[in-house]
Amino acid sequence: MTTQPHPDLTPELIAELEAKLEQERQAIITRTRARSSEALSERLQLPDEADQATAQEAQAFELKLANKDRKLLNLIEHAIDKMRRGEYGLCEGTDEPIELRRLQARPWARFSIAHKEQLELERSMHIK
Repeated sequence: MTTQPHPDLTPELIAELEAKLEQERQAIITRTRARSSEALSERLQLPDEADQATAQEAQAFELKLANKDRKLLNLIEHAIDKMRRGEYGLCEGTDEPIELRRLQARPWARFSIAHKEQLELERSMHIK
């Protein structure tokens, strides 16, 4: 299947969206570095079991956030790669253009809203 470029994406708009992606990418990297150094500095032995439990709970929460950031970073890098290949802005499920408002709100979006809703509906049907 050959893909046609997104009809509404001008080179200027792609550059603007790529800048947004790079800005978010750098924010995630900075946040990850800060969390890592903070986690390492907090590795002191805590004498109180309650303090240890609180620290472990905080660490679990930080790991959850780090995992979420890692997933978002992968989506951002995937979007930047698609820009370089000339495939950016097309739904990976239908090959149709993703709504421009969606790309401006979430420049890493892989699917159109309609296709994403269909995927979520199918997923919810399999869970039941």
